[in-house]
Amino acid sequence: MPSELNDFTAALGFLTRLGPSRVLSTEEMCRTIRHFATVGLVVGTVATLPLHLVLGARNPAVLAWLWLGLSIWLTRALHWDGWADLWDAWGSCAQGDRFWAIMKDSHIGAFGVIGLVMGLGGQMLLAGELAPTAGWTALLWAPCFGRACAALIAGLGTPPPTSTLGRLSLAGATPGIILAQAVIALTSGLLLCGFQAVLYAVFFAGVGILALVRLSRRQGGLNGDFLGATIIWGELSAMLGAVLIWT
Repeated sequence: MPSELNDFTAALGFLTRLGPSRVLSTEEMCRTIRHFATVGLVVGTVATLPLHLVLGARNPAVLAWLWLGLSIWLTRALHWDGWADLWDAWGSCAQGDRFWAIMKDSHIGAFGVIGLVMGLGGQMLLAGELAPTAGWTALLWAPCFGRACAALIAGLGTPPPTSTLGRLSLAGATPGIILAQAVIALTSGLLLCGFQAVLYAVFFAGVGILALVRLSRRQGGLNGDFLGATIIWGELSAMLGAVLIWT
């Protein structure tokens, strides 16, 4: 199998249920980040097109609920776990080792629950607003944009001593890879959603990424949970940007 295709398949299996799940080598894990945006387009297409073809503009609330559920199933809720962990650690106002201990705790706290309610509720609400409009194509694009945002923040951070998978992703986030992910995300966004929607999405995502980078520098690093949370924030930013234009 050609190298690039093998790396794409590895990224698809790591980030979703759509590829073969297997243990990846250190080098393969580092290279998965070069396919984040493309995998996002695949997720967006699989989660959106069948529902749009079947339901169209009818029952937007049902479409939104199914879209969110399918997205969660396709990704094994991998990124939502990071989102909830980060909310718990951030909300605790803990510093240093205590911050990382809370983030790694498998039990969810009040702030994690609040984060999930806000995030899941936000995506369902925005998807329901977009479904009956020409802006439904943002549902195709949002997973791509979110994963491009994760590639960007990976290049802006350093891993804490305890990071494992996150450390490998950060190592693969070279300037060239980040640029390639940005080109894929922005080009597809312009084609699917238009310039204004992309501009809004970039603005909202930039605010969130800046806040997360500042938090990571206060805490001495940035791990895989930060990447997962950035993906969710990027998706929300893309959807919110489209809602402001199309509704």
